Amino acid sequence: MMLPSIVMSLGVILIGQSPTGPTCPVTIPEKHATHAEDPIYGNYGNGAIWTMLYPDGKFVGQPQPDGSLRMKFPWWRLGYTLTVEGRRLDAPAPPLRSVVPNGYRSDFQASALFFPMAGCWEITAKSYLSTLTFVTLVLMPQ
Repeated sequence: MMLPSIVMSLGVILIGQSPTGPTCPVTIPEKHATHAEDPIYGNYGNGAIWTMLYPDGKFVGQPQPDGSLRMKFPWWRLGYTLTVEGRRLDAPAPPLRSVVPNGYRSDFQASALFFPMAGCWEITAKSYLSTLTFVTLVLMPQ
């Protein structure tokens, strides 16, 4: 029997099976990584793009009729068009599908991410010349 393991180092927690099973190097949100020092702008960012991450690096997706799992993500960016893409790290899978609608004020951007299946996912948001990447563990509801 394998026991779950959690290891934290430099803002990353490895969640998975130990010692030989897969792990997911989830990104842990920063205590204070905000735009203009205002906490409304999320807890994970790089100075040009910010988002909100769950404290433990994982979330439960909302099942969709096509079998995918949906999660809404808020983003803040410095006034440019935002694109979001993702790939599964722990097994082969189709890429995630993102819906990033127009019509929000210049810095805020809502999105819906559709994960084809649960697992360890790397998400990358791009806005003009800036890129923000994080890893999250997507879970099925119980």
